[in-house]
Amino acid sequence: MKKHVLIIVAILVMMVTLVGCNRSPIQSTVTTDTTEELVSTTTEETEEVEAPLWCSEEEETSCKFKVAFANEDQSFTHLVSYKRLSLARSHVDELEEDNGVVLYEGKVAHMKYGLVNLHTKAFSENTTVYVDETQEKTYVNGSYSTDALFLDSGTFSIKLLISGVTGWVSLDEVELIPYNQLKSISHYVVTNEGELMHKLSRDILDTKYRHTLPIDVAPSYLEENKEYYSFDGHYFYDDLMDLFQDAREQTQNRAVNSQQPYYNYYQYLPFRSKTNYTADELNTFLSALLPDNSILIDSADYFLNIQNDFYLNAAMELAFGIHESGLGTSKIARDKNNIFGMNATDSNPYGNAHAFNSLEDGIAYHAHYYLSYKYLNPDHKVYKGSNLGNKHQGMNVKYASDAYWGEKIAGHYYRLDKFLGFKDKHAYLIGLTTEPANILENQDLESRIIYIESNAERNAPIYNPVIILDTLDTTYKVNTVAPLVNGKLDASKVFKYDEKSVGYIDQRLIYIP
Repeated sequence: MKKHVLIIVAILVMMVTLVGCNRSPIQSTVTTDTTEELVSTTTEETEEVEAPLWCSEEEETSCKFKVAFANEDQSFTHLVSYKRLSLARSHVDELEEDNGVVLYEGKVAHMKYGLVNLHTKAFSENTTVYVDETQEKTYVNGSYSTDALFLDSGTFSIKLLISGVTGWVSLDEVELIPYNQLKSISHYVVTNEGELMHKLSRDILDTKYRHTLPIDVAPSYLEENKEYYSFDGHYFYDDLMDLFQDAREQTQNRAVNSQQPYYNYYQYLPFRSKTNYTADELNTFLSALLPDNSILIDSADYFLNIQNDFYLNAAMELAFGIHESGLGTSKIARDKNNIFGMNATDSNPYGNAHAFNSLEDGIAYHAHYYLSYKYLNPDHKVYKGSNLGNKHQGMNVKYASDAYWGEKIAGHYYRLDKFLGFKDKHAYLIGLTTEPANILENQDLESRIIYIESNAERNAPIYNPVIILDTLDTTYKVNTVAPLVNGKLDASKVFKYDEKSVGYIDQRLIYIP
């Protein structure tokens, strides 16, 4: 037994001396205490010692996963290397320092705190995000949406949060940037006029930001001219490290509004609503906003027509078109009477975009087919809610690769409403479903189910908005998302929607912001 103990002690001494390989130009060492924490053996419990799980200098080909400190100048100080990614990740997560990373073939494969850089591809290429809770897919374009919050890593995959959605992407498609190497971070700020703006980074390794416009009146708990960080648009942090900590703990306790999440009214208002503005008022706004060559000048009647026929909010649809068409001046809009980018794929936007004989025809087609038949149809695979939303919920999930597309259109609606006197804001009471919720035929909770308000797969509590028309004993009376035909939901584009299309929902399943 004594002989075995001596052999084990000798091996441990050798292991302590062989702590790294492929060291960076800045040499590093690992103390005996650190080594003993990484691999421990007890002579009383075993007579054989397993091979070390980090790499010796003689095992350079096996030394793939390097634990290092990230430096502000984009360099890294090497600490120790491992044969297994899981062990290297655990080492980084247990470090007291906040700038620990795992390097694999010179690329960051895991880090303690930082952002995910999505701006790694050509404009025509998107990055697929596999939604964590449902395994559905959405997609983002890094040319629009540069940064996401890093949450965790797997086997060459990265867990992130962007525009409200938590999901996984391939490490090959993105870059991990440690927090101390960031040059800019997308954030929210309140202007001197009390308006909320979302400043989006153009490149998180540079200091430039995109042109920014106000998206709403700022909530009262946010201070003017102060940066707030948020990757879901609901909870705001004035300290980036607080956001990192909450993300790791899967909570919002450190947010400045931890008990009062923010929901942009225009972003969560269902399309099945009406504007309070007349054609003359909307045209006045268009004349003041748009350049003379805009195809949208004096077009308000076309939008009010689809509101009257299909109960689709004319002002929201107008804001939609303003955003998608570049104020009505894009080549697709002017050449093809297509102001919504219908079928303007990222790979060939102009060539693939639909063409129409007139602007009125293009607007009607979008209302009938894209909205009523597809995006406002609970049985269609693209249905994620009847509002603009974000990448977690709403039309933004499937309609656009820009992660903040819904927020941007909401901003256009906000500025329209502000210009014309705020007749639309809070005209409706909005409730959010907290789980897949039955829309019932009448106020009896045991009555027939018309449809389920959820995503198309009926498997996610995605906070879909509903318009509350009346409060009864145990239910809310709400608009249905598609027309009721003979008592049944029918999203066929041949049917028109009327205000008699209503249902009822259990009050316990609704959160009112």
